[in-house]
Amino acid sequence: MKLISLKINKRGNSGWESDEIAFGAHVTQVTGENGSGKTPIIQAIVFCLGFPVTFRDDVKAQCRSISLLIEARNERHLIERMIEVDTKITVSSSNAFRDFGDEREFSSFVFSLIGLEPVNLLDSSNRKTVPYMATALPLFFLDQDNGYSDIYKPAAIFIKDQFQEMVRYLFRFSQKNLFESAKDLIALKAKRETLDEIIAGHRSVLERLYAKHTSNLSEEAITDRITEKKAQLDRLSSSQGARSDATAAYDNEIYELGKSITELDREDSELRLRASSFQRIKQEIDTEINTLSLNERARRLFESMESICTNGDCGLFKKSTEGYGKNLLYLKDQAKDLESGAEAAEARINVIREVRVSFQAQLERLKVKRERSLQQEGLAGLVEVIREVTESVIALEQELAVVRQLRSLTARLDEAEADRSALSDKIENISSHGRTADQNMVALRIELRALTLKWLEILGTENVDRNLQIDPDLKFQFGNEQIRAFKGSTLVRVVLAIHAALFEAYMARPGEKLSCLIFDTPNQQEIKTEDLRNFMRALKRLCADHDAQVVFASKDYRYEADNRDAVIEPPFPGLQHPMHLGTLPVHMVP
Repeated sequence: MKLISLKINKRGNSGWESDEIAFGAHVTQVTGENGSGKTPIIQAIVFCLGFPVTFRDDVKAQCRSISLLIEARNERHLIERMIEVDTKITVSSSNAFRDFGDEREFSSFVFSLIGLEPVNLLDSSNRKTVPYMATALPLFFLDQDNGYSDIYKPAAIFIKDQFQEMVRYLFRFSQKNLFESAKDLIALKAKRETLDEIIAGHRSVLERLYAKHTSNLSEEAITDRITEKKAQLDRLSSSQGARSDATAAYDNEIYELGKSITELDREDSELRLRASSFQRIKQEIDTEINTLSLNERARRLFESMESICTNGDCGLFKKSTEGYGKNLLYLKDQAKDLESGAEAAEARINVIREVRVSFQAQLERLKVKRERSLQQEGLAGLVEVIREVTESVIALEQELAVVRQLRSLTARLDEAEADRSALSDKIENISSHGRTADQNMVALRIELRALTLKWLEILGTENVDRNLQIDPDLKFQFGNEQIRAFKGSTLVRVVLAIHAALFEAYMARPGEKLSCLIFDTPNQQEIKTEDLRNFMRALKRLCADHDAQVVFASKDYRYEADNRDAVIEPPFPGLQHPMHLGTLPVHMVP
């Protein structure tokens, strides 16, 4: 989900409104003096997404509603929320108009835009409840007044283990405290089977597309070649049939074909090495499987000896039996994956072999035509080389279409596999009543530890123990100190670092996401300009790498924006300084 634009709408003819604010593709800074209205702009964004905001009395008196334009799944949605009414929201898109008077219903709609389905959780009294945007947005929004006092500051906490549950939900992990019954497993398993069919279909199409994939050039490289060849065609078409023009064009075609053959040879060599490695690793796994089988036979031998275990249900070997089963299944799955990988590599090698033979034949044919063009006069040689270059453009455009299909389908496959993994976790969690260890959360805690330490360094954080531990409840402890032990500038930097780490880990996941981090910067005395500059530069790189957005407000710091960013200045005159909200002049219509 991306932010496109924002507008605060006036109340009556003389009320206050904002300009239409267009967000940058990467970073947007809202700047201005204290009291210029930066905070209402920041608050307006999250207010339209479902976060409860109490605007100041003058804003409520002068402004009627807020309009936020977003884009999700290649469709734009205009959200308009009334300021003084508890929940009165309308959403319009290209083919639909919806009216929401309920926060729960609206939250479900926004979650659906980023591919999240409804989930039933336990509240603090073990009753059924659901996630709201108000409980999820504090992971992405830092309010200047309260946001820097802890790593998670929602307006209310009513969900059991709320912070952890919101992280699990947004990362598509299994929930810790599901309010589900056994009958729900039937629907979940049926959905997983449907996803299995979708994944199998995607893989089948991918295999067919790879068979048509004649090079390993990137989409950008193919586009550049097409542009160059079309420019070459223009030059050839405007030439007078000079022999040198035709020869130069043939030389270029011969050079590119030779380069393509070299690239295919390199890919062939890498694939053969990979296939060989797959086979070697598979042999090692087979050895492990055989070893496990021997150990299991030994266990059965011990069980048969009455002096060891007189009761068949004595449970002496229960843990080892469970471990054996899990390890054996894991190893067999690994072997199956390796075998599939080896088969895919062999299939690609066969494609490369066929394409290389075709390219080599084209190369020889072009060499013959080049020699012939040296002996021809007039336009004959030029017409022939124009035909060759045109055919080359057509082939490249076909290859570009395949590469784009591969990119799109690979993204859909990644998202489907992530959804299937989340479903499997959910099924296992319900089946075992939450007792199963969640490997996804273990991996995330390890990732968050490394990322938090990285962002602490970027922010120039001092006096914080780097012996960071994150427990299963996502409580951060630095040496012997927890978050509540920090004050002032140190607390601000720690909170910023953890939010940036969460955002970076989240953005690295596949699928549609709420891809924006929004914050009022802390007071200038809380963080040095140089540290804030380093922080924003690192966030900019994150935005560029993961197609993310950052929106922040700051008075003294001036962000170094490029053409993918936006700096929002206050446009309205004020008594002491320019303002972000004001009264636009009414132009009389004659």
